[in-house]
Amino acid sequence: MSPNNMKSVPRLPYTLSDYLSIALEKLDDNDLITAFRYADRACRLTKLPDANALIVRSAVLSKRGYLTDAINDLKIVSLMMPGNQNIFFSLLQLCWSDLENHQKIFNQSLISLLRQAPKLCFNSEVVTWIAGAGISAMGAAWREGEFITGWAINTNDPESSVLIELDGNFFSVGIGMPTPWLATAGIGNGHNGFRLKLPDSFNLLRIGISGSSLWGCPFVGNKHLIPNLPSSVRLSNIVDIIVPVFLGCSETLACLEAIKASNISVPHRIVVVDDCSTDENLRTALRQRAQRKEIVLISRPINAGFSGAVNTALTLDSTRDVILLNADTLVYGDWLDRMQAAAYQSDDIATVTPLSNHGELASYPLPMQNNPVLSAKHAELIDQLFNSIGPKEAIDVPVGVGFCLYIKRKALNEIGLLNEGSFGRGYGEDTDFCLRLQTCGWRNVCAANIYVVHWGSRSFNDEKQYLVAQNLPKLHAGYPHHSDEYEQFLTDDPLYALRRNVQRLWLARVVPQYKGTLQIGNSDFNEGITFTLRSIKKRHDQWHVNLAISGITGLDNIDYAWPQQSLELREDLSAAGFKNLELKTFGEWPADIIDYLTDGSIPYDVTLEDYSGYCPRKYRLKSNAVICDDPVDTNECARCIAQLGPLVYNFTGIAPWQERTQHILSKANKTSVLNNEMRNAYIRRFPSLSDQIVTGASNNLDNSFSTRQNETPLKSQATVPLSTELKEPMSIAVLSARSLDEGYLQLIEQANKALEQHLAIMFIVLGDTLNDANLQQLPNIHLTGIVPEAQIPDVLRLHNCYAIGNYSPCAHRRIQVAKEAQRYDLPLVHGCLTG
Repeated sequence: MSPNNMKSVPRLPYTLSDYLSIALEKLDDNDLITAFRYADRACRLTKLPDANALIVRSAVLSKRGYLTDAINDLKIVSLMMPGNQNIFFSLLQLCWSDLENHQKIFNQSLISLLRQAPKLCFNSEVVTWIAGAGISAMGAAWREGEFITGWAINTNDPESSVLIELDGNFFSVGIGMPTPWLATAGIGNGHNGFRLKLPDSFNLLRIGISGSSLWGCPFVGNKHLIPNLPSSVRLSNIVDIIVPVFLGCSETLACLEAIKASNISVPHRIVVVDDCSTDENLRTALRQRAQRKEIVLISRPINAGFSGAVNTALTLDSTRDVILLNADTLVYGDWLDRMQAAAYQSDDIATVTPLSNHGELASYPLPMQNNPVLSAKHAELIDQLFNSIGPKEAIDVPVGVGFCLYIKRKALNEIGLLNEGSFGRGYGEDTDFCLRLQTCGWRNVCAANIYVVHWGSRSFNDEKQYLVAQNLPKLHAGYPHHSDEYEQFLTDDPLYALRRNVQRLWLARVVPQYKGTLQIGNSDFNEGITFTLRSIKKRHDQWHVNLAISGITGLDNIDYAWPQQSLELREDLSAAGFKNLELKTFGEWPADIIDYLTDGSIPYDVTLEDYSGYCPRKYRLKSNAVICDDPVDTNECARCIAQLGPLVYNFTGIAPWQERTQHILSKANKTSVLNNEMRNAYIRRFPSLSDQIVTGASNNLDNSFSTRQNETPLKSQATVPLSTELKEPMSIAVLSARSLDEGYLQLIEQANKALEQHLAIMFIVLGDTLNDANLQQLPNIHLTGIVPEAQIPDVLRLHNCYAIGNYSPCAHRRIQVAKEAQRYDLPLVHGCLTG
């Protein structure tokens, strides 16, 4: 982009419509790079991207040749607007243009569209897509008054007949009605249609061929799912454990083994519903278990999804309580006994849900997340912890969760089965079921003394996101109050104290074996098992210390209010047996917390990444982010701080601040700094510590790295000097401009000089900045808005970023940027443009 074109772009203020107008204007002008920048910024204005912004960005990406990225954007829109056929058509057309590389998304999107609108099979373009999808057994059905009309084909077995499931009864019908529009596309023999007259009264009708349910099924009739039973019917004390199965052989067999190995005293039987599984090894293993009488096996001839499979088993015995148990779960100990005990604490309890690593509002250690399970043995011990300290009294929840759901038969007989007609293959039907119970006066509760492992979505795989998109609007429409109740539960979080207590106990039990180092500050891209303390300032100036643990099942974040829970923090750090602490900065934490952590209770090292140990400005920054010459006379420092203010917490004066640092460093096992210049500066301030302060190597950093901006910060880091001879367009990424020490003023200086020298440079600034408005006034600075860390590589690629700018005046910041550049495999722009 030339400087003249850059200046033609209007500036602030921008709304969503402004960004999209500019993007569309530039798209019409075939200025695809600028069009993308504004469409991309429009997508990042809100946490959830605007659908129209995604559509525009997809159009730009498609014209630029980034087909995969364009398809991903339209796929998101299709999930946001599941009933919009135009979006599906656009998505399918993009996939069709490169079907070899996008067959999976193409098939998922085509099937999702045809399930919602089966009569689209008459569309000539759709017929062509069906022919190219490579599906062997398929078909569509739709209702026409008192008839069901459709077609069905099995390309591997042309003689296959259509199978009808009507209220649990199965029978075959022949096909032979003309289907010329299919034959024209090479599908079938031209006579693959059927027409069926519906009975006067029925419950549910499904049509399938070779195990596959036809698009458009099932059809809902006019009969109640289960008639009300006489109150005199005596309920059984036997519980049916219902396990629907489709895919996931190893997970399913592990689930069945876990049930078998658990210590259950409640009379029960295991009912496995094989929902037309395509895994022959799984089917064989299930038949063998049925022959050994370990399970009752129901083999469905038509795949019905979770709802249909469960409903098939629910009708086996109308006197038994049931547990719906996903095939990708693991249970421990006397789990069923505890579930039943919770269910019968009160007559008005209908369902019971346990805690789980992946159980939505019942998730541990973090709610509403799929918490990783790295050790099944550890998960079993966590269940024992919950059993020992969890409350025996059930906790009310807005809805139960279907991965493991105890249902009383009395409640089930009152409201009927899962709503298979509305929710089809699955997702949302368990929520609908629990909300129907709630409207009838029943309660849904959580048994907080049970922990069940749930791996999550092994049967549906990538189909889940389409099913969720289709069914969530139905839930919101049917129960408009539900979202508010759900959010209120998460806000109140009645499980918080229990989750925290279990984490504290589990921390003391499992962490001592690792004898790890506890970092005080942010860890740099560490993988595996890590332990990090962070300070967080919450509302009303309330500080919290957060202990973050990664890589250990059942541990994530433990929060300590400061100073109210300081004793608990000390107890937990001591119980965890950390061999030492590693302090990285004096400036990011309140001084009293640092003093508390370095009082000698745990050995500690200090790694100094800035000058906050003696300079309350942290980076020796004077006005306009100029680095001072580090005067020995602290009176000059006091005047500077009086004028500009400190950048550290709890500063009371330069003398006491340095005395405190002297004390902390003198008690440390080891004190490391980033480079020799920083070491010399600290030694000038604390000469008695000259033997203790060393220059430490970290991540291949060049220990001789200087504060001069034209030196290479990493031994192996590629660099690109800026030159006034630069004529080709160059996009330079700036990874952060939130503060002066991150090079905010230097970025503005470089952008102005690039304009003065007519260099075709665009600075792409990622994330928040110190002042968006000031940066936006420069036509060669583009702000992307907030970019999640996982998306940074794609943003760099799609903005054609050639290098990463390194403009910070602070040594440690430049080293961090250099490490980021190395991480993203991009060279650094480290040279200065001169006026």
